Amino acid sequence: MTAKPDDRNRPESFDDKYNAYKRVIDKFLDDNLPSSDVDGQRMLCEAMRYSVTAGGKRLRGVLALAVCELLGGDGAVVLPLAGAIEYIHAYSLVHDDLPCMDDDDFRRGKPSSHRVYGEGCAVLAGDALLNLAFETLLDGAVAAPPGYRFTEAAAYIAGAAGARGMAGGQAVDLYADIADEARLDCLHMLKTGRLFCAAILAPAICLGAGAEAYNALDGYGRAIGLAFQIKDDLLDTGNAEAVCERQNYAAITGVGHAEEKLYGCCAKAIECLSGFSQKADFLRGIAGFILETK
Repeated sequence: MTAKPDDRNRPESFDDKYNAYKRVIDKFLDDNLPSSDVDGQRMLCEAMRYSVTAGGKRLRGVLALAVCELLGGDGAVVLPLAGAIEYIHAYSLVHDDLPCMDDDDFRRGKPSSHRVYGEGCAVLAGDALLNLAFETLLDGAVAAPPGYRFTEAAAYIAGAAGARGMAGGQAVDLYADIADEARLDCLHMLKTGRLFCAAILAPAICLGAGAEAYNALDGYGRAIGLAFQIKDDLLDTGNAEAVCERQNYAAITGVGHAEEKLYGCCAKAIECLSGFSQKADFLRGIAGFILETK
């Protein structure tokens, strides 16, 4: 049996630090959302804001800022990377909820964007959020001081969101026959894991991290991304329809095995950070945060 990481042994300051990161990201996202008084365009801007500000953990953005701090970088430079990833994540949820995708009427306890604004506006809102992400990355690249590899980091995020990453994973989810655990791992490393890795590795690229640190963070990102997805699937076990109709770890591997895999991924994530000092304790605490999520 895989040993369960001690999810009660997070640093006492973890929640305060997490919330501080989250406030920074929330303000950045809110400040950079567009507005308009033009009919039609106003509804689009409202739909974008509705989806971005409807709640959420901001976990990907938090990870980006935490990695920046770990590596001694300037958080103001990396913040556009974190914000862009959150805009990409928001767009993906708007599109995922559409009838042609997962056909979900609710997101985080609120009506999905297409239920509030209509399918056409929801499609446009998702498109506009993706474009806003790239506007944010380009603005960040222009503003980055000399010595930062911001453009390379932005390119990594673009790849993680596209056909070789999240969008490709969504296509696998829609059209492939996922009949075993190995294929399910492949699906979710694309659909979920690539954006988690982008949140962790884009700051490392931007700050010019060495190969040893980069490889350790790569392993951490892969493990944390998969742990997040498994936990999300386990939280869905109370929803019989979700388990039956989706590519779900609990349905394909069984709840017991999925829980063991979750603990193993969290332990692996912590192990990948063994070469870092106590400065990585917040990132280690993310494993416990995922385990405790309800």
